[in-house]
Amino acid sequence: MKRLAILLLGAAAVMSGLTTNECSAQRVCVVRQVVCRPAPPPRRMPYRVAVQRAYDACVCESALAESQQKVEGLEASVEDLNTQLASMTQERDTSLAKNAELAAQLAAMQAQAAKLQEQLKQTQQQLAQSKKATQAAKAQGEKIQADADAAAKEAANQLASAQKATADVKKANAEIQEQRKAAEAARDAAQKEVDALKATVQKLESDNKKVQAELDAAKQAAMNDAKKPAVEAEGDAPADDPAAPAADANAEAPAAEAAEAPAAAE
Repeated sequence: MKRLAILLLGAAAVMSGLTTNECSAQRVCVVRQVVCRPAPPPRRMPYRVAVQRAYDACVCESALAESQQKVEGLEASVEDLNTQLASMTQERDTSLAKNAELAAQLAAMQAQAAKLQEQLKQTQQQLAQSKKATQAAKAQGEKIQADADAAAKEAANQLASAQKATADVKKANAEIQEQRKAAEAARDAAQKEVDALKATVQKLESDNKKVQAELDAAKQAAMNDAKKPAVEAEGDAPADDPAAPAADANAEAPAAEAAEAPAAAE
């Protein structure tokens, strides 16, 4: 501490610039701000030399007093810094304990995130199976897939942010809870959309069965019409009547539409 005080005293003297020559040039006591009043010189000492020595002693004594005050202030500052250092050391120990607790909570959060990731993977598999529906159902499935990917990406980003949070345990825990709720909501929404798509597929299959039944009935009716006697057909219409091919075409049109309906459903 004494060595530090000596160094600080020397630094203060250098910074203030109070050298002997400067003291002689200023002709005033810096700290006390009074003009130096030298005593009468001895008989054998020239008056000019006596005045110079007395003035230099005045100025340098004032600079020394000022430097001493600065040293005392610096010593007080050092004591304050030591007190702050002790407080910071205690805070560091407390922070390390909190970091250990946060690490344990972070491990639990990572396990929970892994479960959510597995649930999201299962949801994605269900969405992949639903891509065989109609064009409208396919568009809805793509939207659900995009939402699920966005939720997974958001959960990953929030998990990475949670790994960096070591200062406030409560805040990190609240963020993870919000992330889990968002992921569960996304999963529930995806499941609802999948159920809706399955219901749509079942309805399309039922419609296809109805169309197939109508197609079979139309084919049976066409076969029954073909079995009628040719004489009756000739009596009803002339040989060159253009209405007969048109009737055949009209009979074939529902059958073609009924045949195209299952393909559209696929």
